[in-house]
Amino acid sequence: AKQQRKAIAIRTDDTEITYEALANHTLNLADQLIQKGVTANELVAVSIHKDWRQIVACLAILTAGAAYVPIQPSLPMARRHQILEDIQTRIVLTTEESPADWPESILNIQIHSAFKNTSSIQPETIGKASENLAYVIFTSGSTGKPKGVVVEHRGLLHRTLWLQNEYKMQPHER
Repeated sequence: AKQQRKAIAIRTDDTEITYEALANHTLNLADQLIQKGVTANELVAVSIHKDWRQIVACLAILTAGAAYVPIQPSLPMARRHQILEDIQTRIVLTTEESPADWPESILNIQIHSAFKNTSSIQPETIGKASENLAYVIFTSGSTGKPKGVVVEHRGLLHRTLWLQNEYKMQPHER
């Protein structure tokens, strides 16, 4: 088990994150979200450029029992605000590189703070159900107004199990 914690979970051009570090960052951020009152099925926006911190943010939201809504930082401000209005969120997770033009009513949490704290929560202590929301993805809006597509935990689980079975994935594969 110790060997698995030290294995590389995420590798990018300039970063390597072990499973242990990924779990610590995830639990720390999930703990912050829970302290902010995040509850099951609550939608939490993530506006982070694609890198390992986006993965931490999404895992933390799921660990806290909530659902994530990715919002590309490169979208025009009006489009980002429209999504926030549609999902009625009160929290957006960002990084220092993310745009800073969020409405004042939205709590902007920069996730680098999660890397400095320590958490006492354990992921199994948070109530989750297969029918709970996992994430909401917005369509491109070919009809003029983009619509959110809701995915529950059971859909995410079925897809993950299918991928593992279809591609005969082994524990050592990434």
